[in-house]
Amino acid sequence: MKENIDENKINLSQHCVGPADDTPGTASGADRVRFRPICRADYPILAELINSTWGFDKMHDDPIVLRHFGLRYLYTCLIKHTFALVAEIDGKAAGIIIEADYGADHTSLKYLALYYYHTAYLTLRRAFSAFHDVNERYDRIMREMDDFCKEKGITVIMSLHEIDLAQKISDKILCVKGDTIFGYGEPEAIFKEDFIQKLYEIDNGHFDPLFGSVELAKAEGEAEVFVISSGGCGIPVYRNLQKAKIPFSAGILYTNDIDYHLAKHLAVSVIEEEPFEPVSDRAFERAKQMIRQCKKVINAGIVIGTTNRKMKELLVFAEEMGKLESYEK
Repeated sequence: MKENIDENKINLSQHCVGPADDTPGTASGADRVRFRPICRADYPILAELINSTWGFDKMHDDPIVLRHFGLRYLYTCLIKHTFALVAEIDGKAAGIIIEADYGADHTSLKYLALYYYHTAYLTLRRAFSAFHDVNERYDRIMREMDDFCKEKGITVIMSLHEIDLAQKISDKILCVKGDTIFGYGEPEAIFKEDFIQKLYEIDNGHFDPLFGSVELAKAEGEAEVFVISSGGCGIPVYRNLQKAKIPFSAGILYTNDIDYHLAKHLAVSVIEEEPFEPVSDRAFERAKQMIRQCKKVINAGIVIGTTNRKMKELLVFAEEMGKLESYEK
């Protein structure tokens, strides 16, 4: 090991790393060089040296990206070697000597992890900078990350607070509550309404596993508005009424309609019907009774077809009572 250090010191001196000062009475630059083991505090300085030496700082003007790029390059070198010394001049890191010394403790796994971290960061950074639309960004990030993991054959551990994103991208979910592990499993097993409510101690709202979102508590009281909708057109109306603290009822909704899944959380009552069946007389009469009780009826843009053709009669009934309004988007 001593021979390696001396040889490297000679090579370093010959190549004049650091400013040489030949003023009479002062030590030359080479004589002021000190060698020591690399430490974590050296990483940012060495990353800057790498960027300036190889001209990476002229390729990009974002200092954060440059820092990660320099560190990624540094860890690429450290992955393949187990012996590294920092050349220090006047207490400041001026370069690094790297070579293989298989008698030393092998630390390449550590630097491999750091390399992947900075590679992933640059991948995500590129994805975020490429698009302005949030949905486009998420889609690009997921594709970039998926390709990266498959190419490298690695597992990525992500710490997320966005439960909707975690639900979409994760193969396994580890839930931490306080300082304990609350649950572990596949997303389908974790993202259930009762489990998420216990995990986050939600007592004034609901978690909707279909939307992957937490819905605030419904407005309580007698329904003032009856909303007629289908196929998702009722969702913005439901949310507006909920934000305005106006209790409402919704119907007639098929239980496989996306409107139904949100209405059961936000509406005071929901008049429902079995999927793909004609609207029953029972559901129809309940809806007419609700129209009589409410102050107004909002047509959110329902689509009427063969099985729900009775809904047209319901709209006519509401209009005859002078209560029908159309939702303006």
